[in-house]
Amino acid sequence: MFLLRLLLVAGLAGPAAAWAQGIWHLEKCLDARFMGLELAIDYCTRAIKSGDLGNRSLGTAYYNRGRLYAFQGRYALALPDINETVRLDALGPEPDDLRAATFYLRGTIQSALKNHDSALADFDESIRLYPRNAAPYLGRGNTWLAKRDADRAIADFNQALKADVSDKTSAEAGAGAAYARRPRNFDRTNNDSSAHVGRGFAYLIKNDRATALADFGEAIRINPASVAALNGRAALHEQMGDYDSAITDYTAALRVNPRDPSGYFLRGRAWASKAEYANGALDFDEALRLGPRHHAARFLRAVIALGEGRYELASDQFGDVMKNTHPQAPLVLWRHVARARAAQDAEARADARDELARDSAKLTGQSMHSQIVSFYLGRSDDSSLRKPGRSLSDACAADYFLAQHAFVAGDRTRGAALLGNVAEGCPATAQETWAARIELKRLAGSGR
Repeated sequence: MFLLRLLLVAGLAGPAAAWAQGIWHLEKCLDARFMGLELAIDYCTRAIKSGDLGNRSLGTAYYNRGRLYAFQGRYALALPDINETVRLDALGPEPDDLRAATFYLRGTIQSALKNHDSALADFDESIRLYPRNAAPYLGRGNTWLAKRDADRAIADFNQALKADVSDKTSAEAGAGAAYARRPRNFDRTNNDSSAHVGRGFAYLIKNDRATALADFGEAIRINPASVAALNGRAALHEQMGDYDSAITDYTAALRVNPRDPSGYFLRGRAWASKAEYANGALDFDEALRLGPRHHAARFLRAVIALGEGRYELASDQFGDVMKNTHPQAPLVLWRHVARARAAQDAEARADARDELARDSAKLTGQSMHSQIVSFYLGRSDDSSLRKPGRSLSDACAADYFLAQHAFVAGDRTRGAALLGNVAEGCPATAQETWAARIELKRLAGSGR
């Protein structure tokens, strides 16, 4: 939660200025809960331009406009406003707790803009000015996480669990964060849950899954509606192959936020890794309904469609992803397989091959998928794709796409045998495994 600045408008303005236009606008600027974000921003702008405000009131107007921009995710607009607040605060000078709130907010904005070193400097200053407050420790801990410094992150999250938290009720009402003399008895739910979530991710960086799982569990105990904690624990269960527990946690997170495309994507991935592909497809479809530009969901839905034999649908979906992402050898290859399997005659297969040549022209590197593209285009044989010493992921990719090459060439026996290798020997989380298992089930059902 952003810290809010304490401002009693009439008291700061003085009786003689109580009816000044700028102060009237400032009162409305501070009441976003009633005015709504856009109208409150407009009143902040009017207050700033009025010329009626002293430095402290002007700093508050800039602060609140910057805070509202940040709530909207408009961080590039928020940052100059908070820079101006920092400058005006220094002219006062303002009390330390007020200045700490300003540096804290600028730190969160810098962090959102991925200016991590600048964010750390602002959180450091906020803590120096007012070390009792938990919020900047959380912010700094998350910034250390972004820099993958797990030990420093853990130290800050530990400190956040010990420090004071703001009064959520008065903060939401716009009253502020100057609570230095208040007792430490406010609602710690969000703070403490977030600290345990942060520690959980830090311990994952340290590859300590047991401690990470315990921290995610504690975060959920404190706040059962923490989507970050539920999704964090679900992802860890998924990594550990416990797909039932992962699906349970993803489902709980979706109950909290049922319109989250990423939530459906994540649960769909867990369903598919559990080999329940129909449920996975339903979740990917819902992710795309809620977020039509969720390219990862579209890609995985296309993989399932390819295994189902819905080649034209798979080709269209892979193509849509290609239009909106950078060229990648795996994507080019998946798209070609869908086009080639959809082809009904030699001419259509030749067109698919020509398209592969065009789509792969800008590819660089010698990844396994790039080598498979070269094989598909007749520039090499398959001996390099099946040489000993391949990694498991390379072996799975090679065998799956060699199987597809065999099917396009009409060799169903070899195609099915290679798909069997993938279905039995490759990780449950691999897209090649999904497509191979779905196609083998389809082929068995057709009696071929």
